Amino acid sequence: LKGLRIIRAVRGMAGRLAVVAAFCTVKAAADGVFPEGLGPFDLVMTGFRSTDFLSNEVDASWRMPASAFRGVAHRVIRNSAHWKGQDLSGTLSPSARVTLSEESKTFAGIPIEAASFAWSFPISPPLSLDSVEHVSKYPDLAFLAYGGYVYFDAEEHVVSINAIVPVSDGGLRFSSWQRWRKEWTSNVSADRFHPVTIPALREAGARYFCWITPGEKIATELPPEEMPQKGRKKAPKLVSPQCSHGCFAYLFHEPRGGTPEAHELDRYFPVATDETIEEKPAHVEEPGRENNTGIYVASAVIATVVLLVVVGLTAGGKKSKSEAKSAPAHTTEESMMPQVEPKVEHKNTNIASDSSLELSKDLDLEGVSQVLRSAAVETGSAVDTKTVDNNSADIDTHVDTGGVETTAVDTNAVDTNVVDTNAVETSAVDT
Repeated sequence: LKGLRIIRAVRGMAGRLAVVAAFCTVKAAADGVFPEGLGPFDLVMTGFRSTDFLSNEVDASWRMPASAFRGVAHRVIRNSAHWKGQDLSGTLSPSARVTLSEESKTFAGIPIEAASFAWSFPISPPLSLDSVEHVSKYPDLAFLAYGGYVYFDAEEHVVSINAIVPVSDGGLRFSSWQRWRKEWTSNVSADRFHPVTIPALREAGARYFCWITPGEKIATELPPEEMPQKGRKKAPKLVSPQCSHGCFAYLFHEPRGGTPEAHELDRYFPVATDETIEEKPAHVEEPGRENNTGIYVASAVIATVVLLVVVGLTAGGKKSKSEAKSAPAHTTEESMMPQVEPKVEHKNTNIASDSSLELSKDLDLEGVSQVLRSAAVETGSAVDTKTVDNNSADIDTHVDTGGVETTAVDTNAVDTNVVDTNAVETSAVDT
């Protein structure tokens, strides 16, 4: 009786681990990193004086003397082979009026008196940042390396120069990504696309980016094959990016080149409105912030591996007990593996054998540790979260983490005290 209670307790723990794995997978998908999300950011005021920042509306550029920089920024500039001893210069996007309300301005860190603004691209050639551990800690340096916003009052005087700094609760948020059409790239001046300098974005494949001003029209005709069947005989429909408050567009190739596959990856992120911020904040990871998604997925994989070990121990214990009672000498694989409920429609290939289930007290803990270490998941691991029904609490997830697959976990089948492992199915695992 005592042994039966122990087995039931072990089964319960295995079931809970399976639920934790499924939850972690869903959480990982929700906290999407670039290119699935962008932001949030804080707009941090730099130490530049407005009198040092000289803008030129004719060629959309700015210039600042080297004496305007202090601290870490001054040291980096002094050690730069290109910028040492000369004025720094950069490029501005077309200016546009500020479209956010005063409340939204305050929340995002924008001066109340700001009437118009422009995006300042990273300076080119870029600064060498090898000697700086956390660029985001230094707003002046972040402005030069990653870009920022320049705000003007009604008389076109500079009132603030802000760097963007990634912060988990930042006020500048972006909505979910939208497809960027290659025709739009052709309609935008080539010199408006600048190289991506943020390491995390480059590692994700982004190569060039552009700031689209609020309400900017970059219209192109909708291809006939994408038009509704009833409207194909009518006049061509024009489509344009939906950027009411501005957006960032990212290209995964050269602005005037790229394969069809690369064009499919192009996307843009609109600045979130007040309603979007409240209802569905964008999800982002940028340099200087922890990548929680990797932790969630790694936890899911580790929980799955532990589940497999526990199930193997339980099955091995059953077999040993059966042999002690002079049970038949041969036990089939079907009798040892969890049974599949009829409602499960996908195929399951059992790879367990008698030898793989015969786990004794001499379990190689070092080998298990190696399995757990091999479950490390990179940030770029593909995570695909399918429908989650809150009413039935059924979670159907699929995690591609280099060979570890967890499928069909029904949380209704998990009892706090006794868990029937027949309701938890673990498919082929390649470690």
